[in-house]
Amino acid sequence: MLFGKKNKSLDDYSVIERVPERSRQLTVKVFTSAGWLAGTLRIPPKVRIADHMEIANEFLPLTDVFMEAHSKEVDFFALKRDSIDFIIFEYQESRKAVEDRSNCDEHRVEFLTTFGRIRGKVYTRESLRLSDRMSADDSFVSVYDCRYEIRHPKDMDTDKGKEDFILLSTSEIIGFSEKPHT
Repeated sequence: MLFGKKNKSLDDYSVIERVPERSRQLTVKVFTSAGWLAGTLRIPPKVRIADHMEIANEFLPLTDVFMEAHSKEVDFFALKRDSIDFIIFEYQESRKAVEDRSNCDEHRVEFLTTFGRIRGKVYTRESLRLSDRMSADDSFVSVYDCRYEIRHPKDMDTDKGKEDFILLSTSEIIGFSEKPHT
C-alpha cells in the first residue's frame, strides 16, 4: 500500500513510498452494487480502519480477490471507494476496531439503504445527537452488533447476516430511525 505520514494530522497523509511489509493485512468482505467481493486490504499499521477509509485514495488496492457474482478469482483488484455499500472485517480486526466507548452514548439504529436494511448500534460522543453525528461529512459510519438484510443487485435474492462491526457507506443511506432502549 502506498502511504506515508507527514505529521500527526490524518488529513496530511500522502502517497510517498511503497510499504507493504509495514502495512496491516485485513481480510475483508465488501458489498457493492455489483455484489460481494472478498479479499485482502492493506492499511498503515497504526491507523484505525474507519479513519483509513476516510482518507484512502479513490481506489483501494485489494489482493487475492474473489468476485462472487462472476465466480472469479484475481490477484489484484482496484476497488473504487465510492462503490462500497458496506464492508465487513474479519473477527479479530472487528474487535480491534472497537473504539473507546467511555463518554459515549449508544444509539440503537435501523438504516434503510439503497440495498436493504441494517440494524445495529452507533456510538456518539456524550450529548451529541445522533442526527448531528449522521450529518457529519464522514463517508462511512461504524455500526456495531449489526444485522443486515440486503438484496443482491443481480438476482434480487435476499441475503441476511450478523456481524460484530461493519463500515456502512453514508451515501447509501436513505434514512434511519432510532429505537428507544428497553
